[in-house]
Amino acid sequence: MSKHSSRLAIQQPAPCPAVPAELADEALWMGSAGLAKLAEIDESNASKALLRGMNGKAWRGNVLTVRSIDMGKGRGGKSLQVYVPSLPADLRDTWHTIKKSAPAEPVSAPIQRPMPTHFDLSIGTRVAEMRWKLAIVAPALAQPKRSEARAAMLREIAAREHKGFHGKPVQIAVDTLRDWLSKIETNNEQQLARRHRADIGKPRYFVNAEWDKACPLQEFERRQISADIALYIRGLHKGLCPARKINSLASAELQRLSREAGWLDAGLIKPGLFLVRKLKSSRLPGIREFDAKLFHDTYRPSIHRCRPDWPMEIVYGDVHPDDILVRRKDGTTATSRMIAWLDLCTNDFFYTLILLPEGKSVTQAHIIASFIE
Repeated sequence: MSKHSSRLAIQQPAPCPAVPAELADEALWMGSAGLAKLAEIDESNASKALLRGMNGKAWRGNVLTVRSIDMGKGRGGKSLQVYVPSLPADLRDTWHTIKKSAPAEPVSAPIQRPMPTHFDLSIGTRVAEMRWKLAIVAPALAQPKRSEARAAMLREIAAREHKGFHGKPVQIAVDTLRDWLSKIETNNEQQLARRHRADIGKPRYFVNAEWDKACPLQEFERRQISADIALYIRGLHKGLCPARKINSLASAELQRLSREAGWLDAGLIKPGLFLVRKLKSSRLPGIREFDAKLFHDTYRPSIHRCRPDWPMEIVYGDVHPDDILVRRKDGTTATSRMIAWLDLCTNDFFYTLILLPEGKSVTQAHIIASFIE
């Protein structure tokens, strides 16, 4: 096998570590000397590979499971060992060929989960957060429970700076790491990710806190009033009323709806500017109807990325003055006006030339006649 350089590989998320009881099999661990002989590389490069695994970085496309043990030599009297099943597939096969009497790789039984009653749309983010936390605490999982080696590894992980889940560098406290380990070792690894709130996107109140607290009506009546007042506010938005005026007018309508539903002593309670502004999108039909310039300048799409399918489906028109002087019958000179049309489907160009009397300009009648022509 050819020697591999020690250049950085693309970092990959660490896989879910095996059960600690299986990691405790000493026959499946090897040091840097054994890795150097197996991979046919220098022992210094093997040591660098183990350090990358200790820091959660990939080596030859795999994130190695590495542990630190007290050997009375090496840095601080510690030595690094790699878990053989975490090696790349080719090195793993070579090791099993040499060690024919070695124990078989542990196979984790799949965890049976019940069919979910609802689907979590943020499951991708939750899984990514779980894998990120598992990659950080993986070296500590390789150490026995309640051992000094695990405590030392946790202190070492807490002292390092890690790339955070959202990209910013972070440091993680020892107590937080212990909490993650507790959840993993009690088969509650799903609690490593933040739960998705079930009420996201749902309104907290039917109208607002003041009205909901004072209203004695049943839930279905409140829901109907909420829908009716929202429809009323949308209608005022369509008329382009200011937000504060809508809030005042809607308070009277809310009082009328409440009394008709059975709350006879309902007072004037304003729906609130939050609800008014929440329904602001209903202003668009009013802008289109009453303010053509604002609609054209702000809301109308200005870019068409496809041409129409039929001739004369979309036609552009404009008026341009010609740059050639023409003499009128009375002896004065002027430039004629060109009413131009472009068929966007066929690219056919049409135009009409008009020589107007002095002081006159193109009118809608000229444009209509030109278009019909």
